[in-house]
Amino acid sequence: MADAHHPTFGKLIDFLARIAAMDAKHTPSRGFGLGEQGGEWWVKFSIAIGRDLA
Repeated sequence: MADAHHPTFGKLIDFLARIAAMDAKHTPSRGFGLGEQGGEWWVKFSIAIGRDLA
């Protein structure tokens, strides 16, 4: 499970992956990077700007 995300972020990643402009992948991490440290968190993602809804 090294490439999968912490369960805390599951709902957020599910939501982001449904956005048409997101470049979600078919990997355990789904193409998203995220982290948490000291009560702060971050999410990295790519937007597929070539898509009509981007």
